[in-house]
Amino acid sequence: MTNHTERALPALGYAAIIGGVAIGGFVGFGCFFFPSLMIFMRPILAEFGWGRADLSLAFSAALLGCGIGAPLCGHLIDRFGVRPVALASAVLMGVLMFALSFFRGTLALFVTLTFAIGFIGAPTTSLGYVSVLPQWFNRRLGAAIALATVGYGLGQSVWPVVSQHLIAWSGSWREGYRIVSAFPILGGVIAMLLLRERRRPAAPGETGLGAVGLTVAQGVRGRHMWTMLIAFFLVSACALAFEPQIPLLLTDRGFTVAQAAQGPSLVGLGFLISRLLCGVLVDIFPATLVSCFFFMMSGIGFWLFHDTSSLALLRVACVLVGFAIGTEQDMMAYLVRRYLGMRAFGTFFGFNMAAFCLGGVAVPPLLGLYYDHYKNYSLPLYVMMGCMFLAALLVTTLGRYQFAAHVKRHSSETLGEPLARSS
Repeated sequence: MTNHTERALPALGYAAIIGGVAIGGFVGFGCFFFPSLMIFMRPILAEFGWGRADLSLAFSAALLGCGIGAPLCGHLIDRFGVRPVALASAVLMGVLMFALSFFRGTLALFVTLTFAIGFIGAPTTSLGYVSVLPQWFNRRLGAAIALATVGYGLGQSVWPVVSQHLIAWSGSWREGYRIVSAFPILGGVIAMLLLRERRRPAAPGETGLGAVGLTVAQGVRGRHMWTMLIAFFLVSACALAFEPQIPLLLTDRGFTVAQAAQGPSLVGLGFLISRLLCGVLVDIFPATLVSCFFFMMSGIGFWLFHDTSSLALLRVACVLVGFAIGTEQDMMAYLVRRYLGMRAFGTFFGFNMAAFCLGGVAVPPLLGLYYDHYKNYSLPLYVMMGCMFLAALLVTTLGRYQFAAHVKRHSSETLGEPLARSS
């Protein structure tokens, strides 16, 4: 185990870590597999004659797999570190995606494959890569997360468009999927070459960063973890669950397939904007207030989806819904660090990522069934708007940070000082 008294990195070392997190997230499960599958599912549905409830079931299975895999992933990260766990995940996810391109079976088999990709891909989400950042950055952790997660926002924006072009260029969703399946492996290898770690678990008697924080038992008994779990569950049950429906909603309103394909990209733009702004703002203002503001803006986005048929306003709504996803994933690592500490950071992060994933599991099939029966999303959009406002209220109850952002400058445990000095 690496002791926390090891020397700090040069400035380029910190930049490499941020770059590694950005690249890994760019081709990770949440920002690569999920947005690209939204585009590939239209020709898949056409080929196999499935309905929208079937589409939603596939997305729910992937999220369920990620939700179940997240706590296990967090435990493995606490024990072995991010790099080996994330690399193995990236390689296996690429292999499973390549296998999916040969699929010719039943819906049950397709759902099983998407579940397996979600389970295997959990370490390639922010749960894996972003877990490196609190090891090196403290006083400017928010800025570090903002810079690193640019790759996550770009992934949400870029991959739907790339997927649409690959399908058109290759003439087949299968050929396009075989091409994109190489990206998680390539990106995972590059990320591992750039990342370095300070192992967080504290040995008996150790007083380093890994010893600062709650144990799992203490966290389970406290209110902060449960408040975060409920809030993150509500946000993902709205934004994450509704995101796959956006291209379908836009085509239902008479817009072209090309215009509808822009929907997920605009969600990714909102994802990117919120991640950049949140990361900067939480180093200035309380993270609870920052989260509250962005969650409320996303609630307004759901209201726009319900009450307008203007393409311009629907594009704004896509961006606002993206705010929820970006804010939630940005704040997850930050709030865990500030309210639960570093002692069991990976495990707590895993619990919260599980809530984030599971929030999107039950709702997509319900949305599909509701649409198949009523041919609209009227009532669900109002419910999701209310849930976003409730989540905004919940995060404001967390109160003051339990583990302060500032540390002594002369301490060997001061993380990310080059970034702090440059601010």
